[in-house]
Amino acid sequence: MQIAQVLAGYSLGGADILRRAMGKKKSEEMAKQRAHFIDGAQKNNIDKHIANSIFDAMEKFAGYGFNKSHSVAYALIAYRTAWLKAHYPAYFMAAVLSADMDNTDKIVKLIAECKSMGLKIIPPHINNSDYQFTGNASGEIVFGLGAIKGVGEAAIENIIASRKQNGNFKNLFDLGRQVDKRKINRKVLEALIKSGALDNLGANRSTLFASIDIALRVSEQCTRDKEQGQLSLFGNADLEDDLESDTCLYAKVVPWDVEEELNGEKSTLGFYLSGHPLERFMPELNKFATGLSELAELQGQNVVTAGFIVSLRPIITKSGKNMGILIIEDVTSTAEIVIFSDVYNVKREFLMVDKLVVIEGEVNIDGFSGNARMRAKDILTLEEARAKYASCFTITLNTATQKNLQAKLVNELAPLLKNSPAGTLPICIDYIQPKARAKFLLGEKWRVKPTDNLLQELKKMFGEESIWVHYKNKN
Repeated sequence: MQIAQVLAGYSLGGADILRRAMGKKKSEEMAKQRAHFIDGAQKNNIDKHIANSIFDAMEKFAGYGFNKSHSVAYALIAYRTAWLKAHYPAYFMAAVLSADMDNTDKIVKLIAECKSMGLKIIPPHINNSDYQFTGNASGEIVFGLGAIKGVGEAAIENIIASRKQNGNFKNLFDLGRQVDKRKINRKVLEALIKSGALDNLGANRSTLFASIDIALRVSEQCTRDKEQGQLSLFGNADLEDDLESDTCLYAKVVPWDVEEELNGEKSTLGFYLSGHPLERFMPELNKFATGLSELAELQGQNVVTAGFIVSLRPIITKSGKNMGILIIEDVTSTAEIVIFSDVYNVKREFLMVDKLVVIEGEVNIDGFSGNARMRAKDILTLEEARAKYASCFTITLNTATQKNLQAKLVNELAPLLKNSPAGTLPICIDYIQPKARAKFLLGEKWRVKPTDNLLQELKKMFGEESIWVHYKNKN
């Protein structure tokens, strides 16, 4: 553009038109611009042949100069970011996470990248976390409060300002006293509790959640007192008394189970942070299923694996057939499952996010990414897989540790089995007395489907450790 202005007398706007013409390589427009350029150059006493050769050089440069300059800039950025990632991984990944805090899908992928790099993610913490993700001297990443869904920037800024001014929050009601009620409402407190950001405030998440109304009333009263200029004669002494009596304010409720806590994390963070709901199924899945992290070593083999569905992308092929790409995850890894129409059309109704599925299929390696993927030959629920792969399940009856066994067998076990769905799975009784032990199979009329409900009822009846499912291939 500067060449056109100086040599050929182009205006700034005219030079930009020349630039666009060269970029789009329109022959008719280029011919007009060449004539205009040469005419302008001659008026500046530049020889016609020289002007023509200069235009040729400009036209040639337009074909690669832009790409070349950009490739140099990208190469420099790539070098610098690679160096930072290698030498300061926690700080680098904290910055990358902070740049995409509003995009949950990207955060989930970046967290997975952090884990693959061996970086520890410190859960969100009301007294330690900043708005953005931060790295610490121990090489860990501290989760940023700004990435919690439902907690706005104004609320977080108020929390951090109060924390800097008054010190760490001692409990939920201290948080209510210190922050501005106009910035911290029920929705914000619910999100902070579900995410685990208030775990250090002296109560479990269930108790904190049930005490929100009390905390909001405390916050409202403190805000009203401040606005009316009411100050204590005893200053901080009253505050200390308040903090000591706060424990009595907490609601008395039953703690959430692990699954409910994890679901709260998923709803506010976009992923499971403190654990994974699949963990409680792992002792059983390990008996017949291969972990997702092991698939890369089994190329070309038929395997059985399992995981929770992360996403499902339906696809319509050129021939009009339906198929899908499934992403599943277990405790350690994720995998892509390709489902062709023969399986997809039969199974797609129960393919839902956060559902546990068992996949039978062939492992191959994606030529583009180098990651393991599977072609699904069948997709089962855990109950279906249990019925297919289990050989029997055992009920252990120990007279030394279990009371009233005879009454339970007659009054509870027999009716439960009779009312359960009939199936093909045999039931083995392992009967233990102080001086003898015997194992025997119940008759065929007592065979059942190994449903979750049946197993849970048996565990309630005889104890968690008294019910064992045995599998054909690994037991």
